[in-house]
Amino acid sequence: MAESPPFSSNSPVTATFPPDPNISQPISDDNDNSNRLQKVDSEQEEIKQTSVNALHQNSILAMHVIASGESPARTRLRMLRYLTGLPQPENKNFITSTSSYSGGPSTRD
Repeated sequence: MAESPPFSSNSPVTATFPPDPNISQPISDDNDNSNRLQKVDSEQEEIKQTSVNALHQNSILAMHVIASGESPARTRLRMLRYLTGLPQPENKNFITSTSSYSGGPSTRD
């Protein structure tokens, strides 16, 4: 007796896979919630991609340094934290908050 093939040419073949734990899944089937979740995922991926670009290209890193007012090392650390998912430090502007610069010329005599 011949066994039937596991797939017949008349029936469509569909494969189901378990959900990927690395990708956020929508909480409900509501389109509004899933659209918001996709938007959040897209924004997070965009931040990660920007971080990768800044870490690989010094010119982009320099623009981020100028825009944020941080040191290059602090900006690089912030970008690495975005990539690894570590929380960002509460004090975002490290240079201006710890600097003793008074904003004017020194008055040494």
